[in-house]
Amino acid sequence: MNERLYLQVAPGLEGMLLEELKALGLGGEVTEGAVELSAAPGTYRRLNLELRTPERVFVELGTVSDVREPSAWAKIPLNVPANTKVFARVSGKGDGDVLRFASSAWKVGLTRGFDDESAESGFHVRFHVQGRRCIVRVDTSGELLYRRGYRQEVSRAPLRETLAAGLLALAGYRGEGLLWDPLCGSGTFVLEAARWARHLAPGALRSFAFERFTHHDAKAWAEEKKRSAARALDKAPSIIWGSDNNAGSLGVARRNGKRAEVLEDVTLQRLDATKLPPGPPGPSGLVITNLPYGHRTAERSGLETLYRGFFSSLRTACPAWTVAAYVENVGLLEKTAGMPFPQRYEVANGGLHCTLAVGTVPGPPDAR
Repeated sequence: MNERLYLQVAPGLEGMLLEELKALGLGGEVTEGAVELSAAPGTYRRLNLELRTPERVFVELGTVSDVREPSAWAKIPLNVPANTKVFARVSGKGDGDVLRFASSAWKVGLTRGFDDESAESGFHVRFHVQGRRCIVRVDTSGELLYRRGYRQEVSRAPLRETLAAGLLALAGYRGEGLLWDPLCGSGTFVLEAARWARHLAPGALRSFAFERFTHHDAKAWAEEKKRSAARALDKAPSIIWGSDNNAGSLGVARRNGKRAEVLEDVTLQRLDATKLPPGPPGPSGLVITNLPYGHRTAERSGLETLYRGFFSSLRTACPAWTVAAYVENVGLLEKTAGMPFPQRYEVANGGLHCTLAVGTVPGPPDAR
């Protein structure tokens, strides 16, 4: 009998997650901030290991027809070890006593609310209530999936790895071709691109909550990881560049790259984004970057100059390349870039309303 799975994803990346699922031979139903699907038991192991964009993978434990009926809860197997913390989150509308009745039936205390910090100390259960009816799901991921295990240091304004992977996909990247991030910071875009190009599973360097379930199949999990590792390539089949004017950020990117096992697959160098040299030789590629937002007054004063200089530099360095700029201030982008962005994707960065704007870099103003 198949299991129902609920995959949480950043709003705006649902379509990219669905594309990932289709590549694995699976379908899904898109809702805001999630994709739901039915799959064979244990599929959550592969999804946690292989998918690049979701934040958590939940498996549905069952539906309680009446939350106040103890026998209904008794049919829902929690499958977590005794004497462990269980954190709960309730959504929907209806019976506010769901935690009290669930706690009583399961003989376990439920702590309302969960976050990333609670992942290592317990398990996460989500209750979706409609009246007295309740769908019960348990988190199989543990720490949020952006925590790949390689980024132990960050520089300014880091992106989550799951967000970076989704933006790469929206920009058209599929693990091949030329890619350059001229403001790479700690290297999230280039390292995610390199692991994608090498077919390295995003979850290969970390552990998951399902490994602590009482019914965990360790043999099946070991076989899943072995199959995944066998698909990895020895070298990235693409040229991946990262550059930044901050030497400290580049040092962080190199150390993260080593931990991500792709340092040899990327070129990292110190460059001023407003004075870029010509891009790598060969066909046109993709420039993708997370442009500074400038929330501090001192930063905002120089933001327009940076944007103008960056896009002016791109005209000479990368004419005819695709450029994907992730920005908070679209108006400033339009004012300074001097080029159209016909493709725009609204994808939030935490609580910020941001946009991935995609266009084609024109040649220098005097090009004929």
